[in-house]
Amino acid sequence: MAIEKIRNNVGKKITIRGEISRVPWQHLMKPTKEYPYAYYFDLPEDYQIVIYTKTELDERKYYGNEIAVSGEVIEVTGRSKRPRDEVETYTEYHINVDDIEFI
Repeated sequence: MAIEKIRNNVGKKITIRGEISRVPWQHLMKPTKEYPYAYYFDLPEDYQIVIYTKTELDERKYYGNEIAVSGEVIEVTGRSKRPRDEVETYTEYHINVDDIEFI
């Protein structure tokens, strides 16, 4: 399963397949100066992560097309924006993308 591949490779470069999402879910966000552009990325098994790129993508070019992204897996930890969950922390796994290929 793709999410285990992501979760088990923090700090390592991996390649994963999916699509730029048209329907963003709620996620923690952690863009950086080097990877300032964030995109919601749907994985094949009904899971979504966030990917970051160095340059802005023309989303129209990518919508509806399966792509493979390669980059370093990062761990993002934070608190919920919901008042009742403000003490609980959450961890997500995102990818700083260096390469994108159409499948």
